[in-house]
Amino acid sequence: MQSRTPPDHPSPGEICFGTSEEDPVGVDTPARQPRAPATPRRPREGTKQQTVLALLRRPEGATIADVITVTGWAQHTVRGFLAGLKKKGISVTVLERVRQVGPGKEGAKGSYSIYRVGEAA
Repeated sequence: MQSRTPPDHPSPGEICFGTSEEDPVGVDTPARQPRAPATPRRPREGTKQQTVLALLRRPEGATIADVITVTGWAQHTVRGFLAGLKKKGISVTVLERVRQVGPGKEGAKGSYSIYRVGEAA
């Protein structure tokens, strides 16, 4: 016995695009105006990156723990973000390193660094 599909539906092997009036495909959409090469891009607002940069620009700077608390990122993600800033030419300086000394003079839990960013180099 053959299964029949209603006449307005495509057959099982057939793909049908743009048949709905709500979602037309191939309709000419207006092209975005090209940006002048000398015009800098405007950063998106409310992003986590923007939030982290605001933390790092404070006079007291921020620790990795501060950034983790605000963004929910993992520790390695924060370190990668800081490395990416350096790659983009934004200087990341260490204001202070607080080192808790553990057994064998190794860094113990509770050690942290305070980071701050300067302007683009």
